[in-house]
Amino acid sequence: MTPSYPQKQVYTHTLPAEGDTEVGVIIDYARDKLRIAMRDTQVPGTLGGSDNLSQRPGGPEHALLQIEAGVFFVRVVVSQEGKEDDVHFLLYNASYTCAEHPAARGAIVDNEKDTPVKLIEPKDRAMNAVDGRLVPAARSVFASIWPSATRVRVAGAWLMERL
Repeated sequence: MTPSYPQKQVYTHTLPAEGDTEVGVIIDYARDKLRIAMRDTQVPGTLGGSDNLSQRPGGPEHALLQIEAGVFFVRVVVSQEGKEDDVHFLLYNASYTCAEHPAARGAIVDNEKDTPVKLIEPKDRAMNAVDGRLVPAARSVFASIWPSATRVRVAGAWLMERL
């Protein structure tokens, strides 16, 4: 299927013939064409403190799910046995609410049409005791999107804001 005009324009401007799209291309396209600023959470101050997402307790997966407002463009690295790591992007809408699931606050959306939206519940923001140590539940949340993966990790996140 050939994409219609808006989709074709996005494909033409952001998808290379081979390999993955560079993050900078996506950030530039969001700013220049869609009028959306994408603020890197690795830059101190983006999240309102002097630290960055990776420096927060529990690691970036846990730190990201502690945020309950805003929309984030999230870069994940998916590892599978016997394969090269795959870089993938998700959308984390921390502000999302759903009448059918009132306890949920936030949702992770993948661009794969067959991947269901992952609603974020209070238990997904918790630290769980595993073998005598505390492990962020958020790691399992991200891993659940790729059940065959040996590891899924957040490698970057950008706070999206309208210009």
